[in-house]
Amino acid sequence: MVSVDNRWCAVDFLSYESKVHKNVHVIGDSVSAALPKSGHMASSQAKICAAAIVELLSGGQPDPNPVIANTCYSMVSDKEAMHVANVYKYNAEKQAMVAAEGGGVSDKASDIEGIYGRRLGRNIWADVLL
Repeated sequence: MVSVDNRWCAVDFLSYESKVHKNVHVIGDSVSAALPKSGHMASSQAKICAAAIVELLSGGQPDPNPVIANTCYSMVSDKEAMHVANVYKYNAEKQAMVAAEGGGVSDKASDIEGIYGRRLGRNIWADVLL
């Protein structure tokens, strides 16, 4: 499965199908990309992948312009957190997901970001496991 630098899997970002092994789909940290390695990113990739597989199985084509978001919170104390966030769009010319303009990083840690981080975590767990 490994195909990039003997470490990462090259994928078609419209379906997350391996570029080496047909009908094998790869998401998350294994994907070769300049994308964050986070649970939110893997969850976002999984949604594109699942929708693409449904389309392919029904004779359709995957969305030609997928867009995903990523937010990652880091707890810096028992109550405070900071975040990094961005939106990624498919670039057909590069055949890759690229960061959209904007996005950003927290200026400083705060209690409210700690609340947001815990809520994002609960939402991702619910989305993935339930």
